[in-house]
Amino acid sequence: IHFFYLSAVSWMMVEGVNLYIAFVKVFTGGQTHFYKKCAIFGFGFPTVIVVASVTINFTYTPVYANGPYCWLNYIPGLIAFVGPVIVMLLANIVIFAFVINADILAETAEHSWQDG
Repeated sequence: IHFFYLSAVSWMMVEGVNLYIAFVKVFTGGQTHFYKKCAIFGFGFPTVIVVASVTINFTYTPVYANGPYCWLNYIPGLIAFVGPVIVMLLANIVIFAFVINADILAETAEHSWQDG
């Protein structure tokens, strides 16, 4: 479950970057192997976090609870989930602000061109 939730948020981050490229960096080149990079981040980043959590679980302190549900323990485990999610959500908010700013600037430039 940990991997799939992190993967969903990672793919949301990939979509935010894709929107940024589509709206702000409209015709810039250099997007070679873009989908490969997206797949590496979308699946690789959660894999690294989960493998680190499992390694910590078996070596230092239990990260995953052993009750009826296999989820994360409070402090060490939730940091492995909440930390990356907060970072990616904040990055998505910043990307969203850039996209909205570019849209407003394009709208303002279009109106000034039609008025002038």
